[in-house]
Amino acid sequence: YESDMPRLVDFLQGMYHESHEFGGQTFNSLPEVTEYVEPLYDGFFCPLTKEVMTDPVMTEGGVTYDRRAIEEHFERSADSLEPVCCPVTKAPLQSKAVMSNASLKSVIAEWEMRNEAMRIRVARTALSLSTSEAMVLEAIHELKSLAKLRGKNKELMHKIGVTKVLSRLLDNHNEQIRLDTLELLSLLG
Repeated sequence: YESDMPRLVDFLQGMYHESHEFGGQTFNSLPEVTEYVEPLYDGFFCPLTKEVMTDPVMTEGGVTYDRRAIEEHFERSADSLEPVCCPVTKAPLQSKAVMSNASLKSVIAEWEMRNEAMRIRVARTALSLSTSEAMVLEAIHELKSLAKLRGKNKELMHKIGVTKVLSRLLDNHNEQIRLDTLELLSLLG
């Protein structure tokens, strides 16, 4: 592990240093950099969990929450003598019924796919251009996590030549790079 060599995020920030999009911010990991390249929108976040929603649903009051979070809110307020209220507007709700927000769910899913594709491309570029062993290892780990997420990511990795770049790493002098490369190639197999 070369402590004096730049990490992958430093490399990426260097690639984009002319861009004003970074606005002087610093990033600690590859996903942070690529999330900034493909921005997250406020509407993606559940007002209760502050996390990106996986199953957005709308209450009768028109506010969208992640299903799990609003159902937990309803369960907690079931023991109360007070009427169930919307956690955001504080207005009483006549019903605990929720309706799926299919359009928002679709937009979030599309964002996730674009974001993952961007992360794959950035990691491939880093593998191709990197001279730092630490950066190569970080890019391989990023690709491994994305390969485990979904089959489409594996297809994209094959399509854009990640496998060819990885095959060149099999004779690297660093044993950890060789082992991680083999593990990733077996995932892509």
